[in-house]
Order: sequence, then structure tokens, then C-alpha cells
Amino acid sequence: MNAIEINSVRLHVEEIGMGPTVVLVHGIPTDYRVWRPQVDELSKHYRTISYSRRCAFPNQYNDYAESTIENNTTDLEGLIAKTVGGPVHLIGHSYGGPIVALCALRHPELVRSLVLIEPYLPGIIVDQINTIHRLSLLIGKPSLALSGVKSQNNIKTTQREVSRKNLEKALDTYYPNTWEGKKLKVQLSASTRAMMLDNMETFHELLTGVPTFNKENAERIAPPTLILSGEQTTKFMRGVALELHRTIPNNQLAIIQNAAHYPHIENPEECSAKILAFFSEHAR
Repeated sequence: MNAIEINSVRLHVEEIGMGPTVVLVHGIPTDYRVWRPQVDELSKHYRTISYSRRCAFPNQYNDYAESTIENNTTDLEGLIAKTVGGPVHLIGHSYGGPIVALCALRHPELVRSLVLIEPYLPGIIVDQINTIHRLSLLIGKPSLALSGVKSQNNIKTTQREVSRKNLEKALDTYYPNTWEGKKLKVQLSASTRAMMLDNMETFHELLTGVPTFNKENAERIAPPTLILSGEQTTKFMRGVALELHRTIPNNQLAIIQNAAHYPHIENPEECSAKILAFFSEHAR
């Protein structure tokens, strides 16, 4: 494992395998270790680069106010320039979703294909700054709107417990609510739980604001795109996936069984299989 300095921030990077390059961008509250099951499979055919974003373990950077979508995207672009130099296949989960999507918009020449796993892109459904837009969603699609409110409240409750240094309670509050109706079918392993606890403070990244990525942005995504959604994710996150499927020009949507917001953790075998099948069409 190496540390590479990008934009005055040292990012820990793990590179495994040979072949076309795949860069994996984690969400919250995880780090480069979350991709181990996918790296084990992908690295048989591809060069995989997984890294910890600027505020994630084991990096020493903790200026959460500067850990914006834009700055993380600039980090990613710098990482690609230093490690590859040419186009790569990008995979992003949750908060990593808007980062890889923005990279594809800003530098389409760097992206061969895009995989969005439960991407955190609420703006594709509702402009959260526009009160009229939010009210129209509540009137027209109340269950979708209420699911979105519940998800935001879950994040706020988690942030509050993190601020109080109640990391165990924060995780135990947050994770079950990523499943629709708390129908929790997958218990976190001890190692996954420990990794998440190492990164609970990255929930403060969300204080910088929600991604403004909208339908107009989605319509401009050029690379072939795979959208992965957990079978038992919340209605709001499923709505995001469906709207992206309707909007991105060249995309496929796949539902991962027995999984919710973390399908790469909850059903890693099926998640990896879907990615490999997609890459077999588009990654060579």
C-alpha cells in the first residue's frame, strides 16, 4: 500500500492486478478496505486501484469543511493522472457516486465506463433548496418524499451522535435505517463494523451540502454506465436509481438481491458478478 500526495493531501492507495485499470471510490462511512471482495475478483482480470478519500482512514486529513464533492473529484482526477494517465473504469458507492459522476462530466476522456452503486444523488429527484419543488414531490409522490425525509433525518441523527463521540450508537442507529422498513437481513461482520467505526466521523462531510447533480447533468453522462441498487434499499434511493436509469443515455440497471444501501458488502458475490458482466461488454 502506498501514499500519494494529491492537492496537498496524502491519500492511501492500494493497487492490485494487471490489465485495464479500475478505480474504486468508496462512500461514507467506509474506506479503501470496503472493496476487498470486489478487488479479489476484479484483480484477476483488471488493474484495481482502491484508495481512501481525503478524510477516510488511514489518512491524517480531517478538515471536513474542505472535503466537498468538488475537492474529492479533483483528488480523483489527480490520482488518475498520477497512476494511470489515461482513461479508467470508475466505480463509486453512495457519496462516491457523485464524485465519479462529476469526474465523468468534467473529464469524459478519463472515463471508459461508470458503475454507480446506490449513488447519493438526491438532486436527481428533488431540488432540496427549492421549497415549491419539495412540496410538489410531497403532493405528487408522498411515499417517495417521506422516504427522502426519513433518510435525511437518519443522517442528521447519526451526525449528532458522531458529534457526541457516540460512534457505536451512531452506527447502530444509522445502518438499520438504510434498509426499507428496517428489514435487516445482513449483519455487519466484525471487520466491516470496525472499518465503519474507523470512519464514522466522515459523516461530517455531508455538512458541506448535498450534491446538486440533477437530470440535466445525468443526460450529459457519456460513458456506458451500470447502476446497481439493493433489493431492499429505501424507496428514495430506489427512486434515485430509477430516475438515473430513465435519464442517463447509455445505461443498465441491476438489482442486487438480499441487499440494501451497501450491496458490495451485503451481497458481494452478486455485486462483483454484475460488475464483471458489465465490464465484459464495455471494459475492453
